[in-house]
Amino acid sequence: MGERPGGEPETWPSPGVAALSVLAACGGNGGSVAAPKDGEEVSGKITVRAYPLSSGDDESADKKFWESQVAAFKTKYPQADVTVEVKPWKDRDTALTTAIAGGTAPDVVYMIPDELAQFRAQEVLEPLNDALKTGGYRKSSLDAVTYDGKIYGAPILMSVIPGICDAKVLKEVGVDKPPTTWAELAALGPKFKAKGKYVTHIIASTETTLNSTFYPWVWQAGGSPFDDAGKPTLDSPAMVAAATYLGDLAAQGFVKRDEAAVNLLAEQTVVGRRQVGCVYYATATGMASVWGKDVMITPPLKDKAQATYGTVGSFTVLKDSENKSLAAAWVNFITSDEQLAAIGKFSNYYPPKEGAPAPFAAGSPEAQAEPYLAMVNVGPRVAHSREVQAVLAPELQAVVLGKKTAEKAIRDGAKAAEPVFWHSLRVTLVYTVVTVPVLVALAVGMALLVRRSFRGIRFFRAAFFLPVITSLVLAGVVFIWIFGTDGAAPRLLGGLGLYDGSWLTNDVLAIVAIAAGYASAIALALFVLVLVITLLQRLVLDRED
Repeated sequence: MGERPGGEPETWPSPGVAALSVLAACGGNGGSVAAPKDGEEVSGKITVRAYPLSSGDDESADKKFWESQVAAFKTKYPQADVTVEVKPWKDRDTALTTAIAGGTAPDVVYMIPDELAQFRAQEVLEPLNDALKTGGYRKSSLDAVTYDGKIYGAPILMSVIPGICDAKVLKEVGVDKPPTTWAELAALGPKFKAKGKYVTHIIASTETTLNSTFYPWVWQAGGSPFDDAGKPTLDSPAMVAAATYLGDLAAQGFVKRDEAAVNLLAEQTVVGRRQVGCVYYATATGMASVWGKDVMITPPLKDKAQATYGTVGSFTVLKDSENKSLAAAWVNFITSDEQLAAIGKFSNYYPPKEGAPAPFAAGSPEAQAEPYLAMVNVGPRVAHSREVQAVLAPELQAVVLGKKTAEKAIRDGAKAAEPVFWHSLRVTLVYTVVTVPVLVALAVGMALLVRRSFRGIRFFRAAFFLPVITSLVLAGVVFIWIFGTDGAAPRLLGGLGLYDGSWLTNDVLAIVAIAAGYASAIALALFVLVLVITLLQRLVLDRED
């Protein structure tokens, strides 16, 4: 089973996303998306953006699968025109941010929880409470997409990471019962070490997600890396306890320390060489490909609490969709038990509804792991969680390698993460306090200018009014042409040896790019306002005459 659809994206979020909330305020009609009533016809066009779910990221296989789903949808809504575009996983956040800013975004987009949190915070997603039939959904799947009672994603698949032990190794070491708690796992360490084996395996590479390699230990210690308000709580007792526990296992030789800092395939590690008792960061399918029939599914570990990581993949509806009724109909259709079962069979993931049969044979490792879907925690659902991971991961690696104590590493990580939390707030504040007044003043000046009489004023007024009659799609294309990775602006600055990347992946330039579009919107609105005032003044004068 491919891990990417149920795991972390390969790229960090674009800084340009931080400015989308201002842009979103200028578009979309708000409100909840409502599914059509039984027998009600819907028509028109929508575009759905998906990413490869098939094994090996076979784009052609994904396109064929979604074509079959669209065909089934059209049997119910023959007047509907749905296009599913399958995009690559790489740089998808930047691509979507650019599309939203440029007005060329799709209507429906597949997202995993931290992406959903990121775009929801920017107010570009529609609530789906009236579009989604929630009956039969696993609570953990709905919890992953719900904020303050509003559902922003329609779950279509799930994954879970149970405890997984190598029955062959346990037998060689003489362990009859696999560990279920931290204490039991640590107590078995000397026994495994005496046999030249390792009780577990730790991944402390900075290239992997902490959602599966570290945060489950924090949850099991009774804590969380973020509080309910989304602020990092990295210096909490639970964070220190989890780091201390893993550091102690490494220091005592109960795990292979020199493999912790590198990101290797399982076959290249002691896991693949059958020298590890249990692992707590992989799926049942993933480990079955390594240990075969010796895979033994066990419950997630417990210290103060029992918890584990998993993901929930969902379809979301963007606020700028021009056919929300059709988008709602698609969401309602694709989340039926029949369609969820089809998605599960194609992707080899669990359906998020209990009424949709999972694609795994009875007694298989995946079937044995299914009960633990109820324990799934999708990780921090805050917009800046990935940036925090980036500064915390090196500190945890230092603990496992014995270069820092857990207390110092967590303290250093908390200190480094503090600026990250305030970063998105600072970007919005700068935009609001500095950019908006300047733009408003400029727009007022431009609007007043068109009232004056001078040579060329007719051409100036026509050019100023041009955005009103310009196609939104064309405007979006032009926006991307100017500010995208290969746009005119990056090429110009690159030619001058200044900056040759996409403006939407740079904090300052992203604000400038979106501000340009926002300035046009303000100027145009004020222009129309001035024209209306002028017309009213003339009407008053005519009446007085």
